[in-house]
Amino acid sequence: MSLMIQKENNYENYSTNSVEKEGTKANKQEKIQGTKKSDSIFAGDLNLMESPIEKKRNEAKKQAMKLIQDAWANEQKIDESVSERKYHYERMQEQKGSAQKELNEINSNREELKEAYGITDDSEEQKDLDLLERRQDVNNGFGPPLTEEEKEKLKEIDKKPLTEYQQRMLEYNDVSAKFRKEVQEADAGMKDDAGDMRAIMIERLKTHPMVDAQIAADKIMKAASKEIVGMMVDEAREEMDKKAEEEKEKTEEKKEENKEKEEKVEDLREKIAIQEALVEGTKEAVEDAKREVQRNHEPEIDMDGMIDIAKSYKNPEEVQKGLADIKNNMKLLEADLKGIKVNEEV
Repeated sequence: MSLMIQKENNYENYSTNSVEKEGTKANKQEKIQGTKKSDSIFAGDLNLMESPIEKKRNEAKKQAMKLIQDAWANEQKIDESVSERKYHYERMQEQKGSAQKELNEINSNREELKEAYGITDDSEEQKDLDLLERRQDVNNGFGPPLTEEEKEKLKEIDKKPLTEYQQRMLEYNDVSAKFRKEVQEADAGMKDDAGDMRAIMIERLKTHPMVDAQIAADKIMKAASKEIVGMMVDEAREEMDKKAEEEKEKTEEKKEENKEKEEKVEDLREKIAIQEALVEGTKEAVEDAKREVQRNHEPEIDMDGMIDIAKSYKNPEEVQKGLADIKNNMKLLEADLKGIKVNEEV
């Protein structure tokens, strides 16, 4: 805007005619006002009403996008689930590794202790220990329940005091129960995680959610495009019908207008005939006037009486002038009607 005003001011400086200067100032003011108006935005200038076609297109886009977004969100959830299972599997591996390390150390100590005491596997002390550890394991949640035979043997063993070797080995065995449980839990958790991840991968091989969603979205857009074409055809047909109706109304108006003009021409012909009969006073003129009147379905008038009045009229020039005006008006009407008819034929 400032550039426009500067150019206008320069033009004023170069102008020598005061009238031109005033005109330039006025033009400049109009331009400034016009620019100000153009800077304003009116709601009436905006297309706030969404067309049905645009609405249908936007709805189809939203539906297609929602399908793809839902499929993507579902894939993201599956990926997150796989990641969670993978993370849990790794934690279970760490737990098992740590517990197994403790067990290995305990077993190593047990072997050293057994060697230190010189205990062999077929010794009675070792066999009694094996049964004592068996009961200890059952109490800690390991292995099947004791048999009746095992219970009877344990009653006999309990009657004897534990050896130092047996006591220390039972302590090691009781401590190892905690780590054995951790290993069991880790193995079960890893087995479940591996099974879940395998099932997810197999299911993914069977289905293609993203591809399916894209195909469904394409179908929605194609269906919407066909519907939009139909809507455009209907809209065009409605517009054509509307224009045809408008043209029909204009034609009817023209016909009515032409009819009125033709009636005026007939009326003028009648007036001309009467005027000529009044001016000429001849029998032929009188008969022509009567025919004109009858053709317009007017009641027959007493032309003889009118002629007598005309003969006694003091200023026949005015009658002649009125006749000339009527004829001129009729010529204009006839020319107008002739031009209308030519246009209609074309």
